[in-house]
Amino acid sequence: MRRCMFIATPTQFVSDILGDGLWHTTSSERFAAINDNNLIMVEPQISDRGRHKTASGPSNYPYARTLGAVSVFDFAAFDESEYALLYPVSNWHAFVPIWHGWTRAIWLKLDRIECGAKVVSGSALLERWRAEKAYAHTLMPRIEAAHIGDIPLSSISQVLEVIPLARGWEVKEFDFKACQSIPAPA
Repeated sequence: MRRCMFIATPTQFVSDILGDGLWHTTSSERFAAINDNNLIMVEPQISDRGRHKTASGPSNYPYARTLGAVSVFDFAAFDESEYALLYPVSNWHAFVPIWHGWTRAIWLKLDRIECGAKVVSGSALLERWRAEKAYAHTLMPRIEAAHIGDIPLSSISQVLEVIPLARGWEVKEFDFKACQSIPAPA
């Protein structure tokens, strides 16, 4: 059984749905591979052409990828107005609720306790990026965190599918138990 919700804006998606969770987003096609592999992989079998910010090669890969990490979102204590003032060129709307290159999005909520020390918080990731002067590598300050290494499906506590509508988005929540396989999106 699925529960359905409607959201009107990316801000509502963050405040009402993502909240203080730790989330990874992917396309429905990539979700099928995650399900087949039983992992969210740092280096999935996807060509760089199909990945975000890889056109210029490894010297410009997203920062999390250079660390051998999976990029995750953490909107805890997120204030859109403050964020826009502090980071005016950060385009979080490009991913929330659906990356513009996808027809649907799957959001996977990670269990913070199970992920534990493998997670580098958004603020710690930003500090590390600055300390390394890794400015050629993209990062969404504070809201992008990183999970070092592959993420087993047992670390996923919730699965959402986001579908665009004429105005807004429909969000379908799957019944999910980590010990069962995740249903493929419709």
